[in-house]
Amino acid sequence: MTFRVLVINDDAFELATLSAALRLHTINVIGEANNLAVAENLFRSLQPEVLVIDIQFDGQEAITLVKKLRKLNPALGIVITTSCPDLRLFGLMESNIPSGSKLILKRSISDLSVITGALALSLISAKDGSKMNWINIHTSIHKEDFITVLNELTDIQIETLRLVAQGLSNSEI
Repeated sequence: MTFRVLVINDDAFELATLSAALRLHTINVIGEANNLAVAENLFRSLQPEVLVIDIQFDGQEAITLVKKLRKLNPALGIVITTSCPDLRLFGLMESNIPSGSKLILKRSISDLSVITGALALSLISAKDGSKMNWINIHTSIHKEDFITVLNELTDIQIETLRLVAQGLSNSEI
């Protein structure tokens, strides 16, 4: 594929393996960033058409970064990888995700056709302004995987669980 891709991930193993795998599948990976400063500099100097970024990049600054970069390039395709199908666990709502973004569960990336398809779709979605959506085209991932016990919890319950996981006490919450 001929579009230019910048891969952003602060996990060195994920960054190296994903970039190498994409290159093996003829994706033009023009840069790899493992921190915020490098990501911004590479974006400005290399001018990628698509970003692949981990939602937990740089202490969960991924969404702030992609919004900033999308302002610089409104046609920027955005593919966000995550290990969790419920964004509320990251303190996010779907409305926080830039329009046209494609979200992919990391476990579905084992089939690279999932992410390569998402790269192309993200460019189209960025141009037509469609809302963000989950990519669920892997045949072994069933819709039931997205329907978890977490879906039964309210936003307040999820936020309370997040705060407890961060080590806050009842009185601090």
